[in-house]
Amino acid sequence: MATITVNGAEYDTENLSEEANAEINMLANVEKRLLEAQIEVAILQTAKNAYANRLTGLLSENSET
Repeated sequence: MATITVNGAEYDTENLSEEANAEINMLANVEKRLLEAQIEVAILQTAKNAYANRLTGLLSENSET
């Protein structure tokens, strides 16, 4: 027996309609994908910062010569 809490109320998923359970599954899928997207953004931001730092270093080397 699995339960889900929505707006402070608990529901037994076994007592919900197929349509409601399908929506629960879609919501869980979207939440998972959002988390994956947030992780991807963090990875890309880290890469962007690394490239910008490297470029700053290269430009400093160029201006010293």
